Amino acid sequence: KDHEEDNRENVINEIVQKIVQKICEEDNRENVINEIVPRKIDTKALTGLRGVVALHIAIGHYSGFGLEVDLVGGASLALFYILSGYIMTIGYASKLIHPDINQRRLAKPLNKKRFMVNRIARLFPLYWFTNLTIFPFILMPWMNGHDVCGGFQGCISPAGNLGVTLLLQNMWLIPFNPWLPMGGKVPMPLNGVTWTIQTMFMFYIIFPYVIPFLATLRNRVKNLSVAVDCLYYLQMIIFFALFIWGQMVSPNIAYWTARAFPPGRTPLFMMGCVLALRSIYGNENDSRRICCIACCRKDTEMMDNWK
Repeated sequence: KDHEEDNRENVINEIVQKIVQKICEEDNRENVINEIVPRKIDTKALTGLRGVVALHIAIGHYSGFGLEVDLVGGASLALFYILSGYIMTIGYASKLIHPDINQRRLAKPLNKKRFMVNRIARLFPLYWFTNLTIFPFILMPWMNGHDVCGGFQGCISPAGNLGVTLLLQNMWLIPFNPWLPMGGKVPMPLNGVTWTIQTMFMFYIIFPYVIPFLATLRNRVKNLSVAVDCLYYLQMIIFFALFIWGQMVSPNIAYWTARAFPPGRTPLFMMGCVLALRSIYGNENDSRRICCIACCRKDTEMMDNWK
């Protein structure tokens, strides 16, 4: 009798476990995803990291031009692009990229016009002011016959460069210098260090359209780390392709095309966006762990009640 009771108990346990597992599989498809609430990301450390990156870039410029010691400050720009995508996604889009499609429908879409107006109001006044201020100091040497092309021989006049600079077109046109006539080639912006604004403005243009892509990415790509890896290899391929092509024409064009051509740097920005999504909601394996924990809890509670 004891043996029969043990067998009966084992059979009942197996049946209960199968029932709990079945309930979990059906129930969690609708409910567990709601447990994956957005995680609050503390950006204080990221603010400090951005400060370190900016300091490295600034010291790199001073040491390179003043002391002729190259500290490779430009190497930190890639990290700066990634941090930009990461922080913008957390700040603007975390409430719009919930994995539950029902909650996404209730979210208010990003106001694209307001977003762009805020970006322009924040960056462009200082960008335009510094370039307009430096214009006379470049115009006067050019009128006296001095070379102001900065390595781009046969460039346009400072007045023409002022127009190109104010329209943020330098970094878009530099790769096409080999096909432009002498006297019409495009140099760096008048205030050379403001080229980063031209590159990053591409990120601001596409960001409102990145949000719908991120909203569905977690459902289409189960492991977001794989998406980050793909973006890394994509930007690496683009970088070396542009650099090798540029070397066939001019080392100066190769350097600036690979480093600053906006479409070539966009995958880095996207890496930051996807990393932010990964930080906020995690990977699919996070969902599975939650499901497993929920099943185990239900299993334990039902077994305790049965006993």
